[in-house]
Amino acid sequence: MRKHSLLLLAFAVLAVSISCEASVCGQNLPKSTQLAAWDLGDTLSLAAVGHGEDIAPVTVNNLFVKAKANAAKLNMTLPDLPPKTGDKIKNKANALGYMLNTAGKPIGDALTTQFDKEHAVLFELSLKSNVLLMMYGPGESTTQAIANVIRTRSERLGLPPRITANLLGLIEAGADYSKVKPAVFQMHSDVANYLRTK
Repeated sequence: MRKHSLLLLAFAVLAVSISCEASVCGQNLPKSTQLAAWDLGDTLSLAAVGHGEDIAPVTVNNLFVKAKANAAKLNMTLPDLPPKTGDKIKNKANALGYMLNTAGKPIGDALTTQFDKEHAVLFELSLKSNVLLMMYGPGESTTQAIANVIRTRSERLGLPPRITANLLGLIEAGADYSKVKPAVFQMHSDVANYLRTK
């Protein structure tokens, strides 16, 4: 229960203020920077999740190297991942705090300032949807909070509903993690492809 409280508190930290309409938000900016913002949220959160879940260090490092490369495309640098402890619950909490606070909030603010709010929302949606890989629980309040982020941010970005429909449907149905995990990866792939071709 403690970890779910931590997540709900941390979610409030990264929430970006959004006033742009999907039809006009970020329309004149290069697609490459939008894709970089999406990829940054993806690779950074995967590295942090892996770090918190005791995934092989070489895998985590490879993901973090990719995250740094995506950050560099946006003229940003990333803080180091939090130090590991012998406490698995603390490692998860530290990884979550890193994603949403230590790295996430400054990046979201910088994307809004340097580019526009659409870049920040793309980053937020990418990062927070991957939190499902660490925190998913059928019917739990944290899962519902993430589903709400996916729903509202994708609508504000004007993403085609088909991109998120399967994942949101699985969450609503209380599907097993074994079905939700590949749906998260598929959504990330579909958004990236959409950003390349829109």
